[in-house]
Amino acid sequence: MEYLKIASLQVNNKGTLVIDASNLTINQQQKIGLIGINGSGKTTLLKIINNKPVNMEINANIINNCKTFMVTQVMSHDHQSGGEKEKEAILSAIKRANQSKKAILLLDEPTSNLDFDQQNWLVNTLNSFNHPLLVVSHDQAFLSKVINTVWYIENKRVIEFKGTYTDYERKKTADLQRTRKDYQLKKKKINKLRRVQKQLENKGHNAIKKKQGISWSDWKIKDSNKIEKKLSHSSKVLNKRIDKESNQLKKPLTRHPITLNNFRVSNLEMKAKDSLIRINAQNICKSNKMLFEIAETIKIKNTNKIILTGKNGCGKSVFLSKLVDKNLNGWINPKTKIGFFSQDISKEITNTKKVGEEIKKLSVFNTTTTRQLLGDLHLGSCLNNSISTLSGGQLVCYKLARILLGEHNILVLDEPDNFLDITSVNALIEFLKNYPFSIIIVTHDKKIINELNFQKWSINKKRLLLSNTTSKSSNNELDLLKHKLDELIADTSIPISQVQKVSKRISELEKTLNHD
Repeated sequence: MEYLKIASLQVNNKGTLVIDASNLTINQQQKIGLIGINGSGKTTLLKIINNKPVNMEINANIINNCKTFMVTQVMSHDHQSGGEKEKEAILSAIKRANQSKKAILLLDEPTSNLDFDQQNWLVNTLNSFNHPLLVVSHDQAFLSKVINTVWYIENKRVIEFKGTYTDYERKKTADLQRTRKDYQLKKKKINKLRRVQKQLENKGHNAIKKKQGISWSDWKIKDSNKIEKKLSHSSKVLNKRIDKESNQLKKPLTRHPITLNNFRVSNLEMKAKDSLIRINAQNICKSNKMLFEIAETIKIKNTNKIILTGKNGCGKSVFLSKLVDKNLNGWINPKTKIGFFSQDISKEITNTKKVGEEIKKLSVFNTTTTRQLLGDLHLGSCLNNSISTLSGGQLVCYKLARILLGEHNILVLDEPDNFLDITSVNALIEFLKNYPFSIIIVTHDKKIINELNFQKWSINKKRLLLSNTTSKSSNNELDLLKHKLDELIADTSIPISQVQKVSKRISELEKTLNHD
């Protein structure tokens, strides 16, 4: 049953095309994930479908046969209240949608303020929701569990992929590999044509030399002039073909792994066994309220990398702030240089300096690494802009770039992924994996947690629990089981009970990893 159809849609901002969409439908039981880089128009598209005004030129033919209920992104630095507000807003929208015969639920980054329990609640709630869903999200683990269709914005166009987010990722990987292979084959073909053309050209030159070294009677008999012209013509024709095919050949975008061993400041280097921070046993409190207990002395050594997890309101952000402000009972090595990232961008809003100049001045990495990270955070086109003119999302990315590239030997990152898009989240994961110094990161993003093989700390039942092991062994088993499951599904002779057994083990492992 068709709920909504976008026959055609063009959105322009001051004469510049922002969104181009056509022949898109939202049907019963369809759960669509809308993805694209920040600034590509995802929220704008949601507003248009929700029939809300946008400050742009719209030329649209949209057939709407239902009601729409939209929950906008909750912008909150207080994740406890932000998570509860998000949950209440979603519950209210679902209740109203369920009271309608036909309705579409529109969600904009619903997981940004949710902890693990709230995320699990959201997944279960949306999977049991009987109306269509259109959701904007950068949370890849969430998308993998909920959606059955992908709308992705690429080069201004909204393109549909019918399948899960995991299927979409596999297709994009396969498409990229195919494009690279085609490029290499075409390049090889052009090089072969160049060699043939060079051979023809050389034969033509040899014919001229031969003509100059023989008698007139012999030249007429052999008709070397005709041979010379034919060779010359063939060489020119082939040369034109080579030029045409070379101009049509476009090298696919290749992103090289970021290199982070090229920092320019030697005083950041310390021995691996050196302690950066010692935190004594103590209670972490706020406004005379005890949030959690640190039962034993903790030492953070150089190059230690830690993920801190826990429910909203358990005290993670308070702990990080006290650590950065040196308000904990303990000791900090005089050589320790802390880079602290929080969502607060109040200082950046008033900064009138140029983005590129500021980053260049503070980055301890070389120009190649610096530019690559700025590109990954979609700041490459903003280098000559004043910092104060950046959008909210761009300001968050600018602040994150400052911290990641700056003169620090320990990064303290409080929810750095909240306002990033999918490509930026993946780039952040790669950066943190290769970062040569220490890290403490708070995040609820399950992909980040699963991919970063960091030591795990968690706050549970008002106690800080430390794990000296990482999730590497569990992740390795998970990868092997997923590969095995694909093989079992492809083999029709395998009993369904065997498939279910492997699938159950995968679910158990994922649950363990997500709740560590």
